[in-house]
Amino acid sequence: MRRGIARAPLVLALAFLPLACGGRAATPAPVAAAGAAKPADPSAALLGHWLWTAELDGEAYAGAMELTRATDGSWQARVVDNSMGELPVRGVKVEGTSLTVNVEARGDTASVVAALQPDGTVTGKLLAAGGEGTFSARKG
Repeated sequence: MRRGIARAPLVLALAFLPLACGGRAATPAPVAAAGAAKPADPSAALLGHWLWTAELDGEAYAGAMELTRATDGSWQARVVDNSMGELPVRGVKVEGTSLTVNVEARGDTASVVAALQPDGTVTGKLLAAGGEGTFSARKG
């Protein structure tokens, strides 16, 4: 008698043991297919180099912004204004395709609150010095 055949009744009996004891048979958990793709992260489209323009109280501003993600998943930004140079970043928050970046500019805190648009641009508001203006950016 071969070994594999003698073990079959024992394995089958062990599989039905919970039913015999009044329990129910365990249903195996589904196994993810090898190479199954994870859902896309919508915020990933915000990563990269952006050229931005803004308007506040009749004044126009322009510059560049680099959005990156650290290994711990936190978001970071480098913001440069064409006339003021690099601005100290005080905070970056990304939720889905919405973005908030807080910077210090001319001794005041300025905030960009914007969202990624279907055409790939980012548009929203510039909040600074008690006023509200416009903000837009495109990859570049």
